[in-house]
Amino acid sequence: MEQPYSSTLSNAVNELRNDGLNNAVPLVSALLLLHTIRRFEDHFGQLGVPFPEAAASQLTQLKLSAHDVFESLETVLGQRLKFHKRLKTGWSSVTVPATDPAAIARSSRKIVLFVAQVSSGKSAQNALVELGEACSDLLDHGGRSVVTSQTPSSVAKLMAAQLDAQAGMRVLDPTCGVARVLVEVVKEQVQQHKDPNDLEYVGQEIDPNAALLGALHLMLHGVVRFQIQVEDSLTQSTLKAEDFDRVAGDPPVALAIPHLVSDLQGDARFTFGGAPLPKTADWLFVQHGLVALKPGGRAVFITAHGSMFRSGAEAAIRRDILSAGWVSAVFALPSALYPNLALPLVMTIFERPEEGARGRQDVLMIDASTSGTREARINVLSENVRQQLTTLIRDRAPSEPYTALVESERIFENKDAWQPNQYLDFEPDQTRDLKVIEADLQQQLEHLKAVEQDLQQAFDALPRGLIA
Repeated sequence: MEQPYSSTLSNAVNELRNDGLNNAVPLVSALLLLHTIRRFEDHFGQLGVPFPEAAASQLTQLKLSAHDVFESLETVLGQRLKFHKRLKTGWSSVTVPATDPAAIARSSRKIVLFVAQVSSGKSAQNALVELGEACSDLLDHGGRSVVTSQTPSSVAKLMAAQLDAQAGMRVLDPTCGVARVLVEVVKEQVQQHKDPNDLEYVGQEIDPNAALLGALHLMLHGVVRFQIQVEDSLTQSTLKAEDFDRVAGDPPVALAIPHLVSDLQGDARFTFGGAPLPKTADWLFVQHGLVALKPGGRAVFITAHGSMFRSGAEAAIRRDILSAGWVSAVFALPSALYPNLALPLVMTIFERPEEGARGRQDVLMIDASTSGTREARINVLSENVRQQLTTLIRDRAPSEPYTALVESERIFENKDAWQPNQYLDFEPDQTRDLKVIEADLQQQLEHLKAVEQDLQQAFDALPRGLIA
């Protein structure tokens, strides 16, 4: 089956690349959105999206400069792309490529043809399903020249399924990148024949160019009730506590932040575990998301295995979150789900208890580390695997030997470790490829470092008089 990212759209990218613009994806995405809004002007008008009169004429005559394109986008997106007040440059922080208008015209002509082909004989809603998918494929094919790390499609689909977002809810992604997870929430709504604009979507993203692509990505899926905030979610967040029904996060893995610890110490968001704060950001991103949850809300986060067993500050955070009854499920994912990242990862589902409620007293542990399907250089989670995991989590009915309901007390007794394989009893598959072996060795190395840290802390605690 031909992908929505057709040869026509590919040629539109190549027109700009042939003119020397290596990073052509943002400009092509912008042109795709403008031509789409122009094609369905009445539909977007009813959704409150204005279309600049000057841009209409320029689009028709194919006389847009790169500056014109981004100036039109600023009008179309409005406050849906919001820059933090410390980012005084605002829209000028978005990279506007210097490109020959003739190359833009050639690219634009191909995009006009593509939009016309896709939308022929279709309603706006049906055409936007395909045009949105084309944008997703465009980001998959060329977006990594702009954003080095994106949540893979199969992982984003699994995260969206666990959120189970309903009409009227507010959904947050505090490290949204190109809005891959938020878009999958949109697709879930469409597949269920619901209006995705019955939800409100909010993303935070530190990279202005990624944030722009995220905004284009959402709008090309027909969504207008969103805001991408260009800010550092750890140091510049403008979000209110208890303001979201659902939170999904795929933050940078093991991001070192020793330079930020003193500034963030005492921040009201980071109360789990007390002081001191960890020197990596994994649990700070998680806590930032959890604080934003309303009582009764749900959050899904991706982290590396190391954050599940490291001692010290991270262990204290895990203990406090578990004691509060916020942890619903933890499941180990296959390695090599991400390009250029062989490490196996973990998905954790948090549920904030209602006011006065006790919360969860057991955790569903799942080992899905062997459930990947190899495609080229990476593993993917098939639709069947995603459905099985979603059913397991929904029903909380463990199926041995790869799942178990583990009492919180047992986790406390095991040094607050959240690794599923420590609570499951099964013989591992002996057939493993090199990437899996490398990932396992890396995980064991992290465990040894954690043990070494425990020994060093014990050594430091000894009375000096006992040390010869």
